[in-house]
Amino acid sequence: IIGIIKPLLELQKRGLINFKLRYTWLIRNVELLKFDVVVFSRNCKITDLELLKFCNSNKIKVIYDIDDNFFRIPLDTPIGRYHRNPIALYVVNCFLKYSNAVRVYTKVLENHAVSVGSNVPRYNSYFDFSLISTRQRKHDNKIKIVYATSRGLNDKLGVVFSAALTRILNDF
Repeated sequence: IIGIIKPLLELQKRGLINFKLRYTWLIRNVELLKFDVVVFSRNCKITDLELLKFCNSNKIKVIYDIDDNFFRIPLDTPIGRYHRNPIALYVVNCFLKYSNAVRVYTKVLENHAVSVGSNVPRYNSYFDFSLISTRQRKHDNKIKIVYATSRGLNDKLGVVFSAALTRILNDF
């Protein structure tokens, strides 16, 4: 939403583009012929490859945006096992290789994308980290940390951070 939908909606509001939001499972190949550019985000389903191939064969430009490194996501969570499935990783590699432009956010993922043949720029996070360094603390020097997630109450991904947070708590 922050990195793709809102910027594209803003460009549409300014009259610079026509933007349509579509879920891949609802798109029929023929519908793609109406577009000059298709932006895929985090796609990793085998059925999405048909859309990628259709775009490539019809000279429709493809942008692939991926903000998580599915190749390194821990396997001890359901979402980790889902994304580390060899088929899902194959699909991600295809999107990295056969998209006209790829956007990643870490050096590690950039290196992987280049290794599979992608010409990929790395971008900074959507978050403005200068907000942290310039923020004035109100009452004390303690840093307050929140893990904000959209995955709901059953999110088990927080365990990824537990060792680092435990170390921070013990040290400080």
